[in-house]
Amino acid sequence: MVRSTSQPCAMNFFCRLLLIWVSSASFQQSAANEWNQFRGPNGSGVLEGARPPIRFDGQDPTWHQAIPSGHASPVLWGQRLFLTGLEEGLLQTLCLDTRSGHLLWKQQAPKVTLASHHKASSPAASTPCVDEQRVYVYFDSFGLLCYDHEGNEIWKRPIPTPKSLYGMSSSPITSNGKVFLVLDNDLKLPESQLRQSKLMALDGATGEILWETPRPYQKSGWSTPALWAHGGKEELVVLGNGRAYGYDLQEGKELWYVNGFSRETIAVPIMDEERLFLSAARQGGAGDEVIDPEPFWSSLLTFDQDQDGRISKEEITDLFTLPIRPELPIEHPGFGIPLPKDPEQRRKRQADLFGWRDKNQDGFLSKEEFVSEMMIGSGRPHLCAITPGGRGDITQTHIAWSLHRGIPEIPSPVVYEDRLYLLRSGGMLSGVDTVTGRMLFQERLGASGQYSASPIRVDQHLLAISESGILSVIPLKGPFQVAHQTSLNGSVHATPAMDMVTLYIRTTEALLAFRGEASFPPK
Repeated sequence: MVRSTSQPCAMNFFCRLLLIWVSSASFQQSAANEWNQFRGPNGSGVLEGARPPIRFDGQDPTWHQAIPSGHASPVLWGQRLFLTGLEEGLLQTLCLDTRSGHLLWKQQAPKVTLASHHKASSPAASTPCVDEQRVYVYFDSFGLLCYDHEGNEIWKRPIPTPKSLYGMSSSPITSNGKVFLVLDNDLKLPESQLRQSKLMALDGATGEILWETPRPYQKSGWSTPALWAHGGKEELVVLGNGRAYGYDLQEGKELWYVNGFSRETIAVPIMDEERLFLSAARQGGAGDEVIDPEPFWSSLLTFDQDQDGRISKEEITDLFTLPIRPELPIEHPGFGIPLPKDPEQRRKRQADLFGWRDKNQDGFLSKEEFVSEMMIGSGRPHLCAITPGGRGDITQTHIAWSLHRGIPEIPSPVVYEDRLYLLRSGGMLSGVDTVTGRMLFQERLGASGQYSASPIRVDQHLLAISESGILSVIPLKGPFQVAHQTSLNGSVHATPAMDMVTLYIRTTEALLAFRGEASFPPK
């Protein structure tokens, strides 16, 4: 009797395990075929097998749909596209039909006071994530919201707004029915110098918090986490200020960490079959350890009205500041050292910036004076390759190689075969050997200015879009060349999305779809 009773129990237990394994494998396979989070499958910037068009007229999309403002990237599941926006002070989640661009539904988040953000960012900056049943949305002004694909609210969870230098932009990710969210925070714990930062996992079906892991040494950050699979296990990788961590998915236990990053980390961790790649520019955006002063001085000469090769006190205009990102136009909020809004305080700050560098106090700022006092950010730009299997502090044991030049500030890298591609503002593209870390090339795209959108890979081509809306196509086989460029209607802050035959690009005012020749499912 004992044996005959226990046998079905053992079989039932085995069947349950098998069902869980099959369901998990099925979910992972489905997610790999969908652009379901920021930068697509696991944040890689790649959808394997997709063939959307790469040569098209940017002024002639397949369809065009006006949308609210926002910087969140579009995400997709099946024939539905999801994104967020801000309209008349209200935070919204939208769902569009990928075939036509028609609005299927729009849901308004609870009305709240909007959190403060840098002028170059948005209250709708975090990208949603989606699985086969639900879409998950994070607004730092409110918290998390969950809808089904028809727009019905399933649950919501208010979360106190983390204090951040520029506003939040880290996005949630989902895996196997769980939602993971990084909430790094400049606020300190009561009576402590440690921070309120944390990592949390929630049940996607109910919004119940499954676990929370404190991140007390972390200040505000902007990187979205990624999943790193190796040795039959998966880890959650989070890049934060000064340090990256690996966590256990089931309980949130800290497994390892690696030091060496600057205060401001934005890029998504990415990986190939053997290594994990982590990158961050110097605080302030500089991508090279050794800084070339020439671009900074050249950009400052924009204020040289009489063109005598120096800046006088009389040439200090309302926009005058010292450059941090010389590739940007002087009116861009990220161009230089921030200035107060109050006119009197602004003039005083400008006079201080000028006087500090006018060493001989002759009323002129020369190139020699500027270069001798030039300080651009803190920390150093850092790209490194991490090998798997480490525990604890792996800074000295598991870094395969490091590189300290050509590091992007905002765009995340893309891997293809044995190369890592880095896109910096100014339109500078670098290729790095993934095995050795050797810089293989640095070339300009011929489309300058700021790059906020990350590059994506379509088959054997890299697509890069500048903030001014210039799309460049770069073949990844053969010698470097820009095979195609086109101008879009509007500026671009969000990373594009794709399905098997269509490229989706969010501009400041609209969502554009560019479709290839492949057949499309009937409606």
